[in-house]
Amino acid sequence: MNLLMGAPKKKWTTEEEVAFKAGVLKHGTGKRRNIRSDLEFSSVLHSRSNVDLKICS
Repeated sequence: MNLLMGAPKKKWTTEEEVAFKAGVLKHGTGKRRNIRSDLEFSSVLHSRSNVDLKICS
């Protein structure tokens, strides 16, 4: 077992996907930090890192 692989991936919920897509429409592609910090989306995406958002985009 490789201990350097990181945390297991968490499946995206429908609510997270909808919030992220709305955030991209509002802030633009590549603006992951702005999306995560936006009060409209932060309550849904609080457990997602910028890397999670990058992989999803």
